[in-house]
Amino acid sequence: GSCPASDFDHDLAEVLAGSVGQIPAFNPFCDSVGCNSQATIDYFKVFSQTNYRFDQTDVTASFNGPLFAMPGGDVRLAVGGEYTKDDYITFNVSDASGTAVKLSTRSPGRDIKAVFGELYVPLIGAGNAMPFAQKLELTFAGRWEDYSDFGRTFNPKIGFNWTPAGGIKVHGSYGTSFHAPVLSSNNPGAQAGLLSVIPLSSAELAG
Repeated sequence: GSCPASDFDHDLAEVLAGSVGQIPAFNPFCDSVGCNSQATIDYFKVFSQTNYRFDQTDVTASFNGPLFAMPGGDVRLAVGGEYTKDDYITFNVSDASGTAVKLSTRSPGRDIKAVFGELYVPLIGAGNAMPFAQKLELTFAGRWEDYSDFGRTFNPKIGFNWTPAGGIKVHGSYGTSFHAPVLSSNNPGAQAGLLSVIPLSSAELAG
């Protein structure tokens, strides 16, 4: 069997065949004044406009401060939490049915709960500096997230800063990360299509 054509394709096919009452057949090859009547063009002309709106609500709280002192400096800890809510809404205006209709579609949203923390440990500093080790700092961090549509993920990160001498600093780090697809990519109503353009005469464009 064959798939049914869209309303636009069906109307265009009828006009091309000249099978719609008194509406003249559409000629896609001519380019002269009055070649295609306005009634022919109006029969299958459709207006459609789609707009998208992305709403995000984000609440974050964090605390940080020293834990205790070491010869290299104060050990510090930062902890916090975050809540994010994302919504993706599609607005479509179309007169394909003969009457202008405005529809709004709310795609499945996303709630994200997160807890994060970072520990700073200065092993070597001004109080215990030595040759080839003016400073040595370690950092340990982690972020736990709970996605309403993707599940849970934990991403750690460790790093160091080493200063062997004045003006020289070596930095290194390792960590993982996770980035969920944007809501528009996860929208079942998202579409990709091909726009066909039929050139019209200058008189038709002016009319």
